[in-house]
Amino acid sequence: MEQNRVVNIINFVRGYEPRREVDLMRPVVEEIRLNKKYGFENTFLLQYDAMCREDFVDLFLKEKDEHMELGVWLELARPLVEETGLVWEGRWDWDWHVNPGFLAAYKKEEKEALIDRIMEKFYSIFGFYPKSAGSWVLDSDSVRYMKEKYGLEAFGICREQWGTDGYTYWGGYYNGPYFPSKNHILHPAQTKEQQIHVPVFRLLGADPIYCYYESLKGKWNPPGQKLYTLEPTWPCAQSGEWVDWYLKNLTENEDMGYSYTQTGQENPFGWENISKGLPMQMEKLYRLQKEGRIRIEKLCDSGRGFSDSHALTPATVYSALDDWAQNGCQSVWYNCRNYRINVYCDGENVRIRDIHKFSENYRDVHLDVPCKAHSILYDALPVMDGLNFTDENTTAGIFLAKGKISNTARDGQAFIVSVAGEEQNFILRMTEEKICITGEQEFLAPFAVKESVRAGMKFGKDEIRYHHNGMEYALIMEEGSFDEKQDCLVSSGKRILLKMEVLHDRSID
Repeated sequence: MEQNRVVNIINFVRGYEPRREVDLMRPVVEEIRLNKKYGFENTFLLQYDAMCREDFVDLFLKEKDEHMELGVWLELARPLVEETGLVWEGRWDWDWHVNPGFLAAYKKEEKEALIDRIMEKFYSIFGFYPKSAGSWVLDSDSVRYMKEKYGLEAFGICREQWGTDGYTYWGGYYNGPYFPSKNHILHPAQTKEQQIHVPVFRLLGADPIYCYYESLKGKWNPPGQKLYTLEPTWPCAQSGEWVDWYLKNLTENEDMGYSYTQTGQENPFGWENISKGLPMQMEKLYRLQKEGRIRIEKLCDSGRGFSDSHALTPATVYSALDDWAQNGCQSVWYNCRNYRINVYCDGENVRIRDIHKFSENYRDVHLDVPCKAHSILYDALPVMDGLNFTDENTTAGIFLAKGKISNTARDGQAFIVSVAGEEQNFILRMTEEKICITGEQEFLAPFAVKESVRAGMKFGKDEIRYHHNGMEYALIMEEGSFDEKQDCLVSSGKRILLKMEVLHDRSID
């Protein structure tokens, strides 16, 4: 059977670093050396200012072989902006603030002109157009333009995070590739008509348990860590034990037929900060590929294969059933084109920590109005948001049982999460349309959100209604009901059957 546990090795190359004195060339040389040592398929994404440096150009012209893909990293720099005839408003020749460092800060026609200039520069050096592009911040108009005009086959954007470096992606497809909506980069489209048929991959190999609460302090995350990803500069990714744990969950846990992760690093971190984690990770990836447990690909090949295999975004699962920090935590992410859900154990209790609804009609406001701020937020439609619905008095979630997740399994087009509770056991069955919770007897599922959020919800007997950025939508109980006095979902017999619907969206107005 074909191995569909896919790994991309993607390294991002900048030509300028204003924040510190660092050798930008050595990390790239060492990354190339490691890829060649193991014969890995690999991808380098070049920022415009790197393409302006003769030493980087000479290096890649010399070292490129059939295993190396060259693409573009779509952060902006002074030379690019000024050569396009626009005014550079940055603090330095490269600036990580959204304005002026990313396409979202510019009007549609300006974005297209900047992209054209990038592509012309790339073609003038290498004699072909890139097939892949990435950026921490990227919008659907730019993706569609590059797909239609230049034939790009894959894109990478930032992982799920709240506020890191001013870039917030929250509520989206948690891991792996999806086909984005024409209206919003973070939302998978529900129909072919509103879909850009090129996959967007979530970068950086996020920890399925601990990334979620990164912006909360105290009890939520283990001490001594900052970020929880495969980026070799961070402590967890320099730990062989953590990397073994991460790759074990990637390769051994049940999924929906496709699992994905990405590793690699930006060269401004310097080789000293990368040299402990990256070679160790490469050795482990080499062994897994040799054993047939993963497939390492260029980003463009992953994009092409995904597009050829799927007409619409398929369901995927991303999980960790044991806890490297030994807190007893477990986490199962189910993603499909209609919603995402996270079933989570905090070591004592199992709850639904997160549900976000996707809508292809939810429009990114910065498609119409350029972002002139330092930071940006892309979000989905929150139904249960364990981060933002939590405060010092309330841990948000739909609580199921005191117990643990005992098993996961694929059942055709559905995914099953089994919960072993002290009082009774539960089965959660997720499909693209509905979530079914089944107990061994009648049960209550407490629904907890902080009071300020609860005040904006409208509770009915068989639904909870929400308003978010001009969208009205509902969590509907097709079986079961809501008891507002007890703040809980009540089963009908042994079952609660949930679905989500958008009731009104701003695209209609």
